[in-house]
Amino acid sequence: MENSLPHLNAVVICGQTGNELWPLVRTKIPRETITIPGEDESLLSQTIRRLKPLVENPIIFVCSEEISEQISNCVASTGLLKKREYEILCEPFQRGTAFSIALTAAKLKRKDPNAYMLVTPSHLSMMADDRWEQAVTRGYRAASEDMIAVLGMSSRISSTPHCFIRPSREIKGIPGAHYVSRFAASPTPQQASRFVQIGLMWYTGVSIMRATTALAQMVYVARHSDSKASYDMDRVAETASFMTTLGDGKWHTDEAREIARSLPMVSFEKAVLEPSGTRSNSLAVISTSLDCSSMTSLKSIDDMVIPDSSENRIVGRGYAIESHNTTIYDDDRLAVLLGCDDLMVVNTRDAVLVASKDSLEMLDDVLPALVEAGAHEANDSSVAQHAWGKTTEVFKGESSVVKIVEILPGKEIAEYSRPNIEEHWTVLDGSAVFVSESIASSSSGKTEVSETRVGEGTAVLHAGQSVDFPAREKHSVRNQTKSTVSLTCVETLVKKRTRPAKPKTGSTEM
Repeated sequence: MENSLPHLNAVVICGQTGNELWPLVRTKIPRETITIPGEDESLLSQTIRRLKPLVENPIIFVCSEEISEQISNCVASTGLLKKREYEILCEPFQRGTAFSIALTAAKLKRKDPNAYMLVTPSHLSMMADDRWEQAVTRGYRAASEDMIAVLGMSSRISSTPHCFIRPSREIKGIPGAHYVSRFAASPTPQQASRFVQIGLMWYTGVSIMRATTALAQMVYVARHSDSKASYDMDRVAETASFMTTLGDGKWHTDEAREIARSLPMVSFEKAVLEPSGTRSNSLAVISTSLDCSSMTSLKSIDDMVIPDSSENRIVGRGYAIESHNTTIYDDDRLAVLLGCDDLMVVNTRDAVLVASKDSLEMLDDVLPALVEAGAHEANDSSVAQHAWGKTTEVFKGESSVVKIVEILPGKEIAEYSRPNIEEHWTVLDGSAVFVSESIASSSSGKTEVSETRVGEGTAVLHAGQSVDFPAREKHSVRNQTKSTVSLTCVETLVKKRTRPAKPKTGSTEM
């Protein structure tokens, strides 16, 4: 798009759910890091590429305080946005997308009374071509007439739930735009099948509205809708507006968290869009031919992968022999199934899930059970995203950890020291610059290094070369090349030395 749309702000809703995606997603690892089958980029990277050409204002990523650091690292590691081009908006307490949108709308309204919001979930995979820009432009025009515009597409039979839209008469002056006569936020499987048969549209999850319209519509549905989900929407809007007067720094006090905790846990679709579908002229649908996929649960894999002649679906290094309707999602290791039917197998570096497809509805209970049992795989993965790249833990013993470290082009692990950990670094591929005071010392110094020295305290290491840093030694690592550099880092715990006990003096009674 040559010219961005005036006052438009891109809002990405992150990490609302994820239980049904374990082990691909953990409590501290958001689903934004997932790569859709058949794609080369993560969901977050795809989202940024779609949004960046449309807006001049910083892209807003809305998430809970618990995963804000992970989201920030994920955004930075894409290399697609500079720090001034995005903002992380942390909610004081997660209460569903209705509160997420209300809080963002209130903040934008306070900054710019004419602000528009292009709201999208982070779990979409959608082609960013002229059709995308055209749909957003038409939605913007509908939003300028104080409507909430939603992007819709042709529906089909799916194993994952979707919201459905019934369009009515055309909106004059906006090609491909219709008023909405019904918005079904959470249909039963039987209803969804019937909606597909009669040609209702799918909701892509993308909506466009003025910030003022979003807040006003919440108040309207609370006062005029019979839906229980809409009952407290006026309080949600009022609470969001109040919190923005406090300033970001005061959103995360215990008092603010308790206020947010008291709000209903409800989605924007259920509380606002569904009742708005019965109100004349308040909701518009923009029809698009874009093919949109969403990663909401492990069931989504079956919708995204083309099956073979035996209805088996394979992602990664997997083989299904004498098997039928079996899905393998392999993230790291070879997986072979022999004589299996109707199974879902998700194989990651540190956890494996094997489930009958009929039991996938129970996945929502697996993650809480693992957390209660104290399984660290419920929270963390051996792969961690950072602003500068990622680390993969390949070994963990009682006193040592081995990691594969990948540093992106032009990125740096800022200077740090560890009081009780010594590190042994080896470059596997590429070259890395290490900076430390003791690198400049002689061979009798504390830091052992096999390198090409380039200056005081600085050394460039190439493939096969290594360096040791003792505990408490400040050091940094950076990649000045145009390719990702790979290294190993062996972290070893240094045990504190204990002084021998002094012999007791005086007589000893027998």
